[in-house]
Amino acid sequence: MKKLLAVITALVLCLTGLLSAALAEETAEVPAAEVTATPAPATYTVRLSLNADTAALLAQATEEEAKQQVSAVCDLVNNLEIKVLTDGVDSELILSLAGEPVATSAFLKDDNGLRIISELFPNSILFVSQEDLGTVQGQASVDPELMASLFAEPFSKIGMEIMSRVGEPEAVEETIHDTVFTAKMPVNMTTKEIALLVLNAVKEITASEDFSKLQETLKQINVDFDPASIDQAIEDITNTSEEDMAAMDAGIFTNESGDNVTRILLTQEEQNIALLFGTVGEQTVVDANIMEQLKLGLNIDKAGAANLSLEIVPQAGMVIGITGVITPDENGVSADFKAGISGLDLLAVTFRQDNIGELTGALGVVEKTEYTVGDLQDNTSEKYGAFMSDIQVGLIRVLSKVVKAVPSVSVLMQSAMQQMMPAQTQTQTVEQPAEQPATP
Repeated sequence: MKKLLAVITALVLCLTGLLSAALAEETAEVPAAEVTATPAPATYTVRLSLNADTAALLAQATEEEAKQQVSAVCDLVNNLEIKVLTDGVDSELILSLAGEPVATSAFLKDDNGLRIISELFPNSILFVSQEDLGTVQGQASVDPELMASLFAEPFSKIGMEIMSRVGEPEAVEETIHDTVFTAKMPVNMTTKEIALLVLNAVKEITASEDFSKLQETLKQINVDFDPASIDQAIEDITNTSEEDMAAMDAGIFTNESGDNVTRILLTQEEQNIALLFGTVGEQTVVDANIMEQLKLGLNIDKAGAANLSLEIVPQAGMVIGITGVITPDENGVSADFKAGISGLDLLAVTFRQDNIGELTGALGVVEKTEYTVGDLQDNTSEKYGAFMSDIQVGLIRVLSKVVKAVPSVSVLMQSAMQQMMPAQTQTQTVEQPAEQPATP
């Protein structure tokens, strides 16, 4: 509980500064044209690269059959390209293998709803009405205005209270990100004070009328939150002495060049948490080190280019490392991410967004049967059976394209078919004992 509280306290203190800046930007006047603008055309492309040796090692594939299956998975992943095209209204999703499209789907919008056309059901169209879309979106999303009304004022109070406890500048000489800082304004608060400040703000949020609307949304995504737990947490923290909570050293560092960073150090039972965020030169920097089990580094320049490094230690002897580079240009943005385990390369992901979106129009709507969401709710109906039969036809066609593009995938398909086949019963494989005479 104490360690978790220390982490939460530090993260909230860090986020308070970030949220305060974000809320300040959000409350600025935004021209109506920006709010109501139609989404811009765009093309999104994702490619993956999976290291076969590392994958085999992690899968503990020692038998020849297992090695072939891992190799087939790598062939499938390394030849896959996922592309999304949108003209701002309609969209297409294209899955390609070895440069050949194997499955294309189109999503066409109008005032009545959304029509989905896909090679996965080649003779059908799935129509989703505006009413059905509203139901799905209502279950999966939260109203931004509701979130703003709930959190803006309480978090603003947290930020103002923390800033009111910032002391006068002290002369220091600290080197952070290879930059010398000459002044520190200490945050004169303890972890207990901040914890109670945050918990009381959360209590204020949960007591508001708007929170009941959010709670309904949380229940729809299977998140059950009991507001009474906040009262218990406040009581627990109130009854905890300062000595039993993490010691905090937090301050805002500045220099004559205008650099500004906030650093938070928490220490408890020889376990340290360090968080840092701010601006150094022309870069926004975010660093975190949580008990040597999670290390984060993020640098973002004014043009939006970013470098990310993340290191996670889930257990002794295992280190998961993730690095990323995001590079914007005049035509869009590129992003490259790499993941490895204990020094071994595992996965590379390449993402590209281009500011153009021209649909291929490869899928037509003629001679197709249209089904609504209501048609498919009864799995005993004739329409449901016809639609599922069409999916079977589509899957066979798509899988044949997959095998043609990447022949080694047939190993995976054979394995899947063997697992799906019913096992022979014991009566077919075991000889029945001879009938014994009844005991007198």
